[in-house]
Amino acid sequence: MYWKIMSIVAILGISALVQYVLLQKETDEPAGTSSTTPFASSTIPDVHITDSSGGGYIVTPEPLPNDSARPKAPDVNALIADIVPKNDYEKLVFSNLTKARDALRDDPKSYNDWLTVGTSLKQLEEYKGASDAWFYVAALWPDQPVPHGNLGSLYHLYLKDFPKSEAEYNKAIALDPTQSAWHRGLYELYVYSYKTKTNLWEEALKAGISQSGSIDLRVVLAERYEKAGRFTDAVALYDDALAVAEAYPNTEAIINQIIGLRAAARANIK
Repeated sequence: MYWKIMSIVAILGISALVQYVLLQKETDEPAGTSSTTPFASSTIPDVHITDSSGGGYIVTPEPLPNDSARPKAPDVNALIADIVPKNDYEKLVFSNLTKARDALRDDPKSYNDWLTVGTSLKQLEEYKGASDAWFYVAALWPDQPVPHGNLGSLYHLYLKDFPKSEAEYNKAIALDPTQSAWHRGLYELYVYSYKTKTNLWEEALKAGISQSGSIDLRVVLAERYEKAGRFTDAVALYDDALAVAEAYPNTEAIINQIIGLRAAARANIK
């Protein structure tokens, strides 16, 4: 069942990534997004303008606070001073990091490059530095959900500060509820790590389905219902997911997989 779910998520993620690559070419400043399709990637994001994990963000210019109102920028040189790449992957990430640092010398207000600094530091397991960079982005561009979503993931999976993860995911959702990644991240926080004896995981997925229209969130919730023995509820969600998928072109592979998942759930109804 897990691999079937992941196959659906992978198909959805590929379509989101193609859209993302096209959008990336348009401009180089931050902004919010609008979503007209339910096929948003459900991967917990380091959602970022130059990060291949996706996100599908289109960016437009946004004014910055005046110099006196801005927080002090993190010292990138200090953040990277002790980093020694140990393999080819880390060398590539470190190269991206130093390129972003150099770009910030020319344009200290580059949204993309500050996000790259945070993402690269996270990939190099420099989690405190990553949080510093993303908090700086969040302070300079308070209307942007991306740094909050990144922080939600960082605090859940790496820094293990679950209340902060919850707060950051909720900030991201409040700023852009149409992105399924934030809802998926909050769900995973609740189901695996925090407030696990509550039904907040279910509320997070239901809110995500309502606000993002995501097919994969429907499938995830259906799977959870199956694990709980709620097979009738699971079948109803698979039916709903099929209805959404059938409204879009080129979704035959997704439809066929959901049909298979629904059949397995139906077989367990007594």
